[in-house]
Order: sequence, then structure tokens, then C-alpha cells
Amino acid sequence: QVETPNEIIAPMVSTTNAAYIKRGQRISVKELEGKVIKIIYEHKSVKQQIEIDGYIFMLQENGKVQSDNDLIFFGNTETSNGAIKSSSAGNQSLTLIELNKLEDWVNKVEVCYSIYGNEPNKNFSLVECPLIRIIGGDRELYRFELSNLNVEKTVVAIELYRYKGEWKINFIGS
Repeated sequence: QVETPNEIIAPMVSTTNAAYIKRGQRISVKELEGKVIKIIYEHKSVKQQIEIDGYIFMLQENGKVQSDNDLIFFGNTETSNGAIKSSSAGNQSLTLIELNKLEDWVNKVEVCYSIYGNEPNKNFSLVECPLIRIIGGDRELYRFELSNLNVEKTVVAIELYRYKGEWKINFIGS
């Protein structure tokens, strides 16, 4: 696991100018192509002890990875060229993405969260107020509440994808 300096993970704030996004909404992120995009997962609390891990998949146009190195998680915390980095601390998970560093074959980047283990009763119904925050440059742009999750053990939170040469975000949350 990567040791992440506290200043990299943004604190929970009660007021923000960030736009609240709904499931299924798609947004262009063309203005962020030269910046570091910070994707933060956090939650208020959990009803019983569980561990939530972040996973990032780099997918080709056919929707598949090229190799095991295209999966970024606690056992492989960054891409070889530093385009994607992942870490966690406490109830937060942080993903850093630099779109302009991604290789040309990468068509989608899916950011997922999963409850560790195979106990069926440990699922997202135990998680209170799961939230995705997206920071571009030095300001928080978007907040996306992962609502109505019940028996899910894994959730695809967002995907960044290329469309007609431009990067966009699809807010999935399921």
C-alpha cells in the first residue's frame, strides 16, 4: 500500500461550489486533459467492520484489458508511466489520473470500489453516505453520491472514456 501524504487526500467539507451530479450524467473533461484529476471515494461511516478497496481498469476499445498491468489496485498502485496512481487512508480512497499520459490504446478508465472478502452479508447496504468527489487542478468540480446501493459488493462509480477524440466522464454508480 502506498503511503499517501495527508495533504493529497482532500478533507470532507460541508460547503462547496462543486456541482452535484446524478447517476447517468455525462460531462466533458476536455479542460482537465493537461491536469491531474483527483477522484476521491469517501463515506460517513459503516454499520459493521468492512474494508472497501478501489480498483481502476484501463480498457481497450473492445472493453478488455491488455494485461494484468492494466488493473490498478492495492497490489499494483500505479501505471508504469505514472498516468494513474491509487492509494487509500482511513475511509478515503484516492485515484490520480493524468489523461494526457494515458497510452493511445486506452479507450476507457473505469473506477470501481469493492468490499473486500466473500461474505455475502457484507455489501454496500452497510455503508453510510458513499460519495465520489472529483477535483481538477486545485478545485473541487463534482460530487456524486453513490445512492441506492444494497446487495452490491462492487460498484462501478465512474468511467472516463474517449468519444470523438475527447475525454468525458460517465457517472455510473451501479
